[in-house]
Amino acid sequence: MLKNQNIISKKKWSSKSEEIKDASHIRGFGRWKNIKFWNEIGEYTFQLLKETEYLALKITKKKIFRIFNKPTGLEYGVGGGSNVKKLSKFCKKIYGTDISLENLKITTKIVNEEANKNFVPILINDGENLFKLNEKVDFFYSSAVFQHLPSKDYCINVLKHIKKVLKKHSIGFIQVRLESSYKNKDFYTKNFSSDNYNKHYITFVSFDIFEFYEILESFNFKILNVKVNPLNNYGYFFLLNN
Repeated sequence: MLKNQNIISKKKWSSKSEEIKDASHIRGFGRWKNIKFWNEIGEYTFQLLKETEYLALKITKKKIFRIFNKPTGLEYGVGGGSNVKKLSKFCKKIYGTDISLENLKITTKIVNEEANKNFVPILINDGENLFKLNEKVDFFYSSAVFQHLPSKDYCINVLKHIKKVLKKHSIGFIQVRLESSYKNKDFYTKNFSSDNYNKHYITFVSFDIFEFYEILESFNFKILNVKVNPLNNYGYFFLLNN
């Protein structure tokens, strides 16, 4: 099931259409012709990670986002690379996954332009065996990705793979779309098909806030805080790896 879902979603996100470039946050296309707006994606993500760091400080007793600390990080779903561009300057190494080879090439080019050259691209080819690393990371994040994944089971598999590569007291956040404005939130995922995904991929997966909270707890994450943006139904879960 996950393999087939991956094939269908990969085909969608590998399209070179203007719509997909906009949805992937590719600099210079759609909304992202406004470069200041594009850069703000990375700035906001960095602030969310700094907020997570602050929330975890009483437990971890360390501040990782200092240039001299040089932590190692992971982004699940790099898209157009705005987040990696911002964070790469603080990192010894930053791993980034994506289902689109083109997105990984774009992100690599952007990081190299910054003269950091510390981005490690990882292409998602298999919906079951998503990725593996040869080391564990200090921080992780995924933003504007989970709602595009092809099923809740796929989301859970992503969390499983992220969990495997975290150090004790790694910090991070996961953003998901919440379900309050979606009457039949599981209809498309329970009736998965290529047609359904291609029509509804922008908001394909949404969670009840308590549902996702319990899923994270099942992976032994400590939930430091949850922030909800009612304007777009985004939920941000600030996490510490126990």
